[in-house]
Amino acid sequence: MNTEYINYAAEFLEPWFQYQRFIRRVPSISVGLIHENEIVWTQAFGYADLRAKKKANRKTRYRIASISKLFTATALMQLVEQGKLRIEDPVQKHVDWFKNRIEDLSKITVIDILHHYSGLTRDGGTPHWSDSKFPTVEQLKIEVEHGVRIFPPGRRFKYSNFGYSIVGEVVKSASGMEYSKYVEQNIFRPLRLRDTFVDLDEDSKRNLAKGYGKYLLVEERRVEFEDACTFAMAPATGFISTAPDLCKFISAHFEGNNALINDFSKRKMQKLFWKDEERSEGYGIGHLAWLVQNEKLVGHSGRFIGFITRVNIDAKNKVGLVILTNSIDGPTHPLTDGTIHTLRYFRKHWREFSEKNRKKNYQNLVGRFRNRWGTLQISRIGGALVGFDLEEERPMDSLERFQPTAGENEFKISQADGFDSVGERARFEVGRNGKASKLCIGPNSFDRDKVRIT
Repeated sequence: MNTEYINYAAEFLEPWFQYQRFIRRVPSISVGLIHENEIVWTQAFGYADLRAKKKANRKTRYRIASISKLFTATALMQLVEQGKLRIEDPVQKHVDWFKNRIEDLSKITVIDILHHYSGLTRDGGTPHWSDSKFPTVEQLKIEVEHGVRIFPPGRRFKYSNFGYSIVGEVVKSASGMEYSKYVEQNIFRPLRLRDTFVDLDEDSKRNLAKGYGKYLLVEERRVEFEDACTFAMAPATGFISTAPDLCKFISAHFEGNNALINDFSKRKMQKLFWKDEERSEGYGIGHLAWLVQNEKLVGHSGRFIGFITRVNIDAKNKVGLVILTNSIDGPTHPLTDGTIHTLRYFRKHWREFSEKNRKKNYQNLVGRFRNRWGTLQISRIGGALVGFDLEEERPMDSLERFQPTAGENEFKISQADGFDSVGERARFEVGRNGKASKLCIGPNSFDRDKVRIT
């Protein structure tokens, strides 16, 4: 498949991500796009540390929260391929302390937990999401002794971080290695994930973004959270990574890439066991699934103390998208929607933007232009000059194509929404520095936005 459309989409999306971070007051956003085995685009915007004014970059690390479950499920499927366990095995076959005198846990299987159909408590009895004190394995054992089943297995979908923590113990038992060592040797090392860690330690703290609470309007600030070690819950929510490393991990889940697991295991993981028609989402093995722009995506989202993250896998087109933020209200869902919408457009129309169609460089016209109604981005995408509204959640909905006319720096808007200025004239006024200082569309004007944003 032609990958040129992904490059065009990345050119289009970069100023949009930058501006979305700015207007939403998100401390930082890191993004990555991968096609097959090639990382097409990674970029970081904003600040990894607000107080120190430390800018985020491609090496900035984030707590990726429940994306950890996808690593755990991958590790378990490797062990299934090696014949060291079956996903239909009772959990008690591999974790002998997973039993108590209060309830029957003998019928809960590994696949029940992987599908979130085990009926187990979501987080156990420790208030770790409130006090950042996560349980150890010994505390998990105590929890089990006091009862952890809410529903009988197989009755209904019930998301369980506690359950995936138990899966980490299954991996430990079946492999004969500590969970962290197994993952490091069998996932991190083959993919050369040098900035990915199972949990917080001194090494992982380097380049780790600070996590922040919601933006407080009255005080005009965000609360900074302390780092937390997740201990026994690392298999469910503890991992730390970067956008480039997660792009590599995503590519290992495309069919034909056998770096970690075979294609049969990938299809089994991505097959939905539970599906919610109203919410257009479901769950497989370690994979959440969404329907975005009528396209099926798998992967996982993550919510940690001060972080919201998401990885998206378009298995059909072998395209992966990573979005990482260091705030508890990070807008990963609308950013995903806008990105998928953009990718779909350029996949269909990429030929219209070919460099062969370029008349001039137009670089002096590129930038942000603002009036009282909003902010318009002028970009050169391939051989075309385009404009779009940076404040739109789906920026492609506001796309305008600028077709050169006979006059210097004069254009006709050849493509736009019928409610906008399609067919009308546009003219750029160029200052002494050679750059456009004003854009006039019909009788209305936009001045170049001089606000510097990161």
